[in-house]
Amino acid sequence: MICYVSCLQAAFAFSRGIDPPEIDPPGKGDQMKSQNNTDWVVKPIVPKEVYTDREEFLGYFYKAALAAAERRTVSTVLLGNRRMGKTEIFKRVVNRLFFGQAPGDPKAVVPVYYSFPDAPRDDRSFAKDYLENFMRYYVAFLTGQPELVIMEPKEDRLLSLVEKARPLFPFSKTLDWMMDWHDSIVKRGTYLPQQDAVEIPRRVSDFDDSTIVMFLDEFQNTLMPHYDFEILGYMQKAVESPTCPHFVTGSAMSILGIAVRKQGHRGHVRLLGKGACIEGGRISQGGNLGNHGFGARGQMRRQSLLYHRGYQTGR
Repeated sequence: MICYVSCLQAAFAFSRGIDPPEIDPPGKGDQMKSQNNTDWVVKPIVPKEVYTDREEFLGYFYKAALAAAERRTVSTVLLGNRRMGKTEIFKRVVNRLFFGQAPGDPKAVVPVYYSFPDAPRDDRSFAKDYLENFMRYYVAFLTGQPELVIMEPKEDRLLSLVEKARPLFPFSKTLDWMMDWHDSIVKRGTYLPQQDAVEIPRRVSDFDDSTIVMFLDEFQNTLMPHYDFEILGYMQKAVESPTCPHFVTGSAMSILGIAVRKQGHRGHVRLLGKGACIEGGRISQGGNLGNHGFGARGQMRRQSLLYHRGYQTGR
Protein backbone atom coordinates (compact mmCIF):
# COMPACT_ATOMS: atom_id res chain seq x y z
CA MET A 1 0.00 0.00 0.00
CA ILE A 2 1.42 3.33 -1.05
CA CYS A 3 0.82 6.95 -0.17
CA TYR A 4 0.39 9.21 -3.18
CA VAL A 5 1.34 12.73 -2.14
CA SER A 6 0.74 16.09 -3.86
CA CYS A 7 -1.57 14.64 -6.49
CA LEU A 8 -2.98 12.65 -3.62
CA GLN A 9 -1.62 14.32 -0.47
CA ALA A 10 -1.32 11.05 1.35
CA ALA A 11 1.40 10.69 3.95
CA PHE A 12 0.55 7.79 6.24
CA ALA A 13 0.12 7.60 9.93
CA PHE A 14 1.93 4.29 9.36
CA SER A 15 4.91 6.04 7.83
CA ARG A 16 5.23 7.86 11.15
CA GLY A 17 4.93 4.62 13.06
CA ILE A 18 1.36 5.25 14.26
CA ASP A 19 -1.27 2.55 14.13
CA PRO A 20 -4.97 3.41 13.95
CA PRO A 21 -6.51 3.30 17.43
CA GLU A 22 -8.29 0.22 18.66
CA ILE A 23 -11.99 0.95 18.26
CA ASP A 24 -14.73 -1.46 19.17
CA PRO A 25 -17.58 -1.78 16.66
CA PRO A 26 -21.00 -0.42 17.67
CA GLY A 27 -23.49 -2.69 19.37
CA LYS A 28 -26.12 -4.57 17.44
CA GLY A 29 -28.84 -2.19 18.53
CA ASP A 30 -27.09 0.73 16.84
CA GLN A 31 -26.77 -0.82 13.41
CA MET A 32 -28.70 0.32 10.38
CA LYS A 33 -31.00 -2.17 8.66
CA SER A 34 -32.14 -2.16 5.04
CA GLN A 35 -35.74 -2.95 4.15
CA ASN A 36 -34.75 -6.19 2.42
CA ASN A 37 -32.35 -7.21 5.22
CA THR A 38 -29.24 -7.03 3.04
CA ASP A 39 -25.96 -6.26 4.76
CA TRP A 40 -24.39 -4.48 1.80
CA VAL A 41 -24.76 -1.28 -0.19
CA VAL A 42 -22.01 -2.28 -2.62
CA LYS A 43 -22.18 -6.01 -3.25
CA PRO A 44 -19.02 -8.06 -2.64
CA ILE A 45 -18.06 -10.56 -5.31
CA VAL A 46 -16.17 -13.16 -3.29
CA PRO A 47 -18.29 -15.29 -0.91
CA LYS A 48 -17.59 -14.56 2.74
CA GLU A 49 -16.84 -18.22 3.40
CA VAL A 50 -13.80 -18.18 1.11
CA TYR A 51 -12.64 -14.62 1.79
CA THR A 52 -10.47 -15.38 4.78
CA ASP A 53 -6.96 -14.09 4.07
CA ARG A 54 -7.38 -10.31 4.17
CA GLU A 55 -8.54 -9.74 7.75
CA GLU A 56 -5.57 -7.57 8.63
CA PHE A 57 -6.22 -5.31 5.65
CA LEU A 58 -9.92 -5.09 6.49
CA GLY A 59 -9.17 -4.29 10.12
CA TYR A 60 -6.68 -1.59 9.24
CA PHE A 61 -8.97 0.32 6.88
CA TYR A 62 -11.98 -0.07 9.16
CA LYS A 63 -10.10 1.31 12.16
CA ALA A 64 -8.48 4.05 10.10
CA ALA A 65 -11.90 5.13 8.81
CA LEU A 66 -13.38 5.30 12.31
CA ALA A 67 -10.34 7.21 13.53
CA ALA A 68 -11.22 9.95 11.03
CA ALA A 69 -13.95 11.04 13.44
CA GLU A 70 -11.13 12.09 15.78
CA ARG A 71 -9.33 13.79 12.85
CA ARG A 72 -6.54 11.21 13.09
CA THR A 73 -6.64 9.73 9.59
CA VAL A 74 -4.90 10.89 6.42
CA SER A 75 -5.51 9.91 2.83
CA THR A 76 -4.14 6.52 1.90
CA VAL A 77 -3.42 4.64 -1.31
CA LEU A 78 -3.48 0.84 -1.56
CA LEU A 79 -1.55 -0.44 -4.54
CA GLY A 80 -1.00 -3.97 -5.75
CA ASN A 81 -1.14 -6.20 -8.79
CA ARG A 82 -4.46 -7.01 -10.41
CA ARG A 83 -6.69 -9.73 -8.97
CA MET A 84 -5.26 -9.39 -5.48
CA GLY A 85 -8.51 -8.41 -3.76
CA LYS A 86 -8.06 -4.65 -3.37
CA THR A 87 -11.59 -3.90 -4.55
CA GLU A 88 -13.05 -6.56 -2.27
CA ILE A 89 -11.29 -4.99 0.73
CA PHE A 90 -12.82 -1.60 0.01
CA LYS A 91 -16.31 -2.99 -0.59
CA ARG A 92 -16.31 -4.97 2.65
CA VAL A 93 -15.04 -2.06 4.72
CA VAL A 94 -17.66 0.28 3.22
CA ASN A 95 -20.46 -2.18 3.99
CA ARG A 96 -19.26 -2.70 7.55
CA LEU A 97 -19.08 1.06 8.13
CA PHE A 98 -22.47 1.65 6.54
CA PHE A 99 -24.37 -0.92 8.58
CA GLY A 100 -22.24 -0.96 11.72
CA GLN A 101 -22.88 2.62 12.87
CA ALA A 102 -25.82 4.65 14.07
CA PRO A 103 -26.56 7.45 11.57
CA GLY A 104 -27.47 9.85 14.38
CA ASP A 105 -24.17 9.36 16.21
CA PRO A 106 -22.11 12.59 15.94
CA LYS A 107 -19.00 10.39 15.71
CA ALA A 108 -20.39 8.38 12.79
CA VAL A 109 -18.24 8.18 9.68
CA VAL A 110 -20.01 8.32 6.31
CA PRO A 111 -18.43 5.85 3.84
CA VAL A 112 -18.61 6.59 0.12
CA TYR A 113 -17.49 4.06 -2.51
CA TYR A 114 -16.81 5.08 -6.11
CA SER A 115 -15.19 3.09 -8.91
CA PHE A 116 -13.75 5.07 -11.81
CA PRO A 117 -15.25 3.45 -14.91
CA ASP A 118 -13.12 2.08 -17.72
CA ALA A 119 -15.18 3.78 -20.40
CA PRO A 120 -14.92 7.01 -22.38
CA ARG A 121 -16.71 10.01 -20.93
CA ASP A 122 -16.35 13.78 -20.90
CA ASP A 123 -15.66 16.00 -17.92
CA ARG A 124 -19.28 16.95 -17.36
CA SER A 125 -20.69 13.43 -17.43
CA PHE A 126 -17.94 12.32 -15.04
CA ALA A 127 -18.67 15.22 -12.69
CA LYS A 128 -22.40 14.48 -12.64
CA ASP A 129 -21.80 10.78 -12.02
CA TYR A 130 -19.31 11.45 -9.22
CA LEU A 131 -21.55 14.00 -7.49
CA GLU A 132 -24.68 11.83 -7.79
CA ASN A 133 -22.80 8.89 -6.30
CA PHE A 134 -21.71 11.06 -3.37
CA MET A 135 -25.24 12.37 -2.84
CA ARG A 136 -26.64 8.84 -2.74
CA TYR A 137 -24.23 7.69 -0.05
CA TYR A 138 -24.32 10.84 2.08
CA VAL A 139 -28.09 11.16 2.14
CA ALA A 140 -28.66 7.40 2.42
CA PHE A 141 -26.39 7.02 5.43
CA LEU A 142 -27.55 10.08 7.36
CA THR A 143 -31.23 9.29 6.80
CA GLY A 144 -30.95 5.53 7.32
CA GLN A 145 -32.08 4.66 3.79
CA PRO A 146 -29.52 2.28 2.22
CA GLU A 147 -31.88 1.65 -0.71
CA LEU A 148 -30.85 5.05 -2.06
CA VAL A 149 -27.45 3.52 -2.77
CA ILE A 150 -28.53 -0.01 -3.66
CA MET A 151 -31.06 1.06 -6.30
CA GLU A 152 -28.70 3.69 -7.82
CA PRO A 153 -31.28 6.33 -8.78
CA LYS A 154 -29.92 8.98 -11.15
CA GLU A 155 -30.68 12.48 -12.37
CA ASP A 156 -34.25 13.68 -11.72
CA ARG A 157 -35.24 10.49 -9.91
CA LEU A 158 -32.35 10.90 -7.49
CA LEU A 159 -33.09 14.57 -6.88
CA SER A 160 -36.73 13.72 -6.17
CA LEU A 161 -35.79 11.04 -3.63
CA VAL A 162 -33.22 13.32 -1.99
CA GLU A 163 -35.85 16.03 -1.62
CA LYS A 164 -38.28 13.55 -0.05
CA ALA A 165 -35.57 12.64 2.46
CA ARG A 166 -35.14 16.28 3.57
CA PRO A 167 -37.18 15.92 6.81
CA LEU A 168 -34.76 13.20 7.96
CA PHE A 169 -31.59 14.92 6.79
CA PRO A 170 -29.69 16.85 9.49
CA PHE A 171 -28.07 19.46 7.22
CA SER A 172 -30.73 21.28 5.21
CA LYS A 173 -28.38 23.98 3.90
CA THR A 174 -25.98 21.34 2.60
CA LEU A 175 -28.83 19.62 0.80
CA ASP A 176 -29.62 22.90 -0.98
CA TRP A 177 -25.99 23.29 -1.97
CA MET A 178 -25.76 19.78 -3.38
CA MET A 179 -28.86 20.44 -5.47
CA ASP A 180 -27.35 23.71 -6.72
CA TRP A 181 -24.01 22.09 -7.55
CA HIS A 182 -25.81 19.37 -9.51
CA ASP A 183 -27.79 21.98 -11.42
CA SER A 184 -24.63 23.94 -12.17
CA ILE A 185 -22.85 20.89 -13.59
CA VAL A 186 -25.79 19.80 -15.72
CA LYS A 187 -26.53 23.29 -17.06
CA ARG A 188 -22.87 24.10 -17.70
CA GLY A 189 -22.74 26.74 -15.01
CA THR A 190 -19.25 25.71 -13.95
CA TYR A 191 -16.09 25.92 -16.05
CA LEU A 192 -14.28 23.00 -14.40
CA PRO A 193 -17.00 20.52 -13.42
CA GLN A 194 -14.54 17.74 -12.55
CA GLN A 195 -12.75 20.00 -10.07
CA ASP A 196 -16.02 20.92 -8.36
CA ALA A 197 -17.10 17.28 -8.26
CA VAL A 198 -13.97 15.90 -6.57
CA GLU A 199 -13.85 18.79 -4.09
CA ILE A 200 -17.52 18.68 -3.05
CA PRO A 201 -17.17 15.88 -0.44
CA ARG A 202 -14.50 17.89 1.34
CA ARG A 203 -16.53 21.10 1.15
CA VAL A 204 -19.52 19.29 2.65
CA SER A 205 -17.61 17.61 5.48
CA ASP A 206 -15.78 20.83 6.33
CA PHE A 207 -18.99 22.88 6.44
CA ASP A 208 -21.09 20.29 8.29
CA ASP A 209 -18.16 19.27 10.51
CA SER A 210 -19.17 15.73 9.60
CA THR A 211 -16.76 12.91 8.77
CA ILE A 212 -16.71 11.41 5.29
CA VAL A 213 -14.31 8.74 4.06
CA MET A 214 -14.05 8.35 0.30
CA PHE A 215 -13.15 4.89 -1.03
CA LEU A 216 -12.00 5.39 -4.64
CA ASP A 217 -11.44 2.28 -6.73
CA GLU A 218 -9.78 1.67 -10.12
CA PHE A 219 -8.00 5.01 -9.91
CA GLN A 220 -5.62 4.06 -12.72
CA ASN A 221 -8.49 4.61 -15.16
CA THR A 222 -8.27 8.38 -14.60
CA LEU A 223 -4.83 8.27 -16.20
CA MET A 224 -5.97 6.47 -19.35
CA PRO A 225 -6.18 8.36 -22.68
CA HIS A 226 -9.97 8.24 -22.82
CA TYR A 227 -10.06 10.48 -19.73
CA ASP A 228 -8.98 13.46 -21.81
CA PHE A 229 -9.54 15.92 -18.95
CA GLU A 230 -7.62 16.51 -15.74
CA ILE A 231 -8.62 14.76 -12.51
CA LEU A 232 -5.36 13.93 -10.81
CA GLY A 233 -4.24 17.52 -10.35
CA TYR A 234 -7.51 18.52 -8.71
CA MET A 235 -7.35 15.77 -6.11
CA GLN A 236 -4.80 17.56 -3.93
CA LYS A 237 -7.22 19.96 -2.27
CA ALA A 238 -9.87 17.25 -2.07
CA VAL A 239 -7.75 14.89 0.00
CA GLU A 240 -6.06 17.34 2.37
CA SER A 241 -9.00 17.84 4.73
CA PRO A 242 -8.91 15.83 7.99
CA THR A 243 -12.72 15.69 7.82
CA CYS A 244 -12.66 13.83 4.49
CA PRO A 245 -9.74 11.44 4.02
CA HIS A 246 -9.60 9.51 0.76
CA PHE A 247 -8.69 5.83 0.49
CA VAL A 248 -7.64 5.07 -3.07
CA THR A 249 -6.78 1.84 -4.83
CA GLY A 250 -5.84 0.64 -8.28
CA SER A 251 -3.27 -1.29 -10.23
CA ALA A 252 0.19 -0.34 -8.98
CA MET A 253 1.98 -0.77 -12.28
CA SER A 254 -0.76 0.99 -14.23
CA ILE A 255 -0.89 4.01 -11.93
CA LEU A 256 2.84 4.57 -11.71
CA GLY A 257 3.67 3.62 -15.27
CA ILE A 258 1.04 5.89 -16.80
CA ALA A 259 1.82 8.70 -14.34
CA VAL A 260 5.46 8.66 -15.39
CA ARG A 261 4.61 8.65 -19.09
CA LYS A 262 1.86 11.23 -18.81
CA GLN A 263 3.39 13.63 -16.28
CA GLY A 264 7.12 12.94 -16.41
CA HIS A 265 7.89 15.88 -18.67
CA ARG A 266 6.24 18.25 -16.20
CA GLY A 267 7.47 16.91 -12.92
CA HIS A 268 8.95 14.04 -11.01
CA VAL A 269 7.75 10.82 -9.49
CA ARG A 270 9.71 9.88 -6.43
CA LEU A 271 9.49 6.99 -4.01
CA LEU A 272 10.57 7.37 -0.43
CA GLY A 273 12.69 4.41 0.58
CA LYS A 274 11.32 4.00 4.08
CA GLY A 275 7.76 3.75 5.30
CA ALA A 276 5.13 1.30 6.35
CA CYS A 277 3.88 -1.47 4.16
CA ILE A 278 1.39 -4.27 4.06
CA GLU A 279 3.09 -7.28 2.58
CA GLY A 280 1.59 -10.69 2.07
CA GLY A 281 -1.11 -10.06 4.68
CA ARG A 282 1.37 -8.82 7.32
CA ILE A 283 1.61 -5.19 8.46
CA SER A 284 5.16 -4.04 9.15
CA GLN A 285 6.83 -0.76 10.05
CA GLY A 286 9.74 1.10 8.54
CA GLY A 287 10.45 -1.30 5.69
CA ASN A 288 13.07 -0.15 3.21
CA LEU A 289 11.50 -0.74 -0.18
CA GLY A 290 14.14 0.99 -2.24
CA ASN A 291 12.93 2.77 -5.36
CA HIS A 292 10.18 0.37 -6.35
CA GLY A 293 7.51 0.11 -3.68
CA PHE A 294 6.10 -3.10 -5.11
CA GLY A 295 6.11 -6.57 -3.68
CA ALA A 296 6.61 -9.74 -5.60
CA ARG A 297 3.62 -11.46 -7.19
CA GLY A 298 0.91 -12.05 -4.62
CA GLN A 299 1.85 -9.12 -2.39
CA MET A 300 0.40 -5.70 -1.69
CA ARG A 301 2.58 -2.97 -0.30
CA ARG A 302 2.08 0.42 1.19
CA GLN A 303 4.72 3.12 1.18
CA SER A 304 5.01 6.87 0.88
CA LEU A 305 5.03 8.05 -2.71
CA LEU A 306 5.64 11.72 -3.46
CA TYR A 307 4.55 13.20 -6.73
CA HIS A 308 5.71 16.73 -7.51
CA ARG A 309 4.73 18.96 -10.37
CA GLY A 310 7.71 20.91 -11.58
CA TYR A 311 9.88 20.57 -8.49
CA GLN A 312 11.48 18.11 -6.12
CA THR A 313 11.81 18.19 -2.37
CA GLY A 314 14.23 16.27 -0.21
CA ARG A 315 17.32 14.37 -1.20
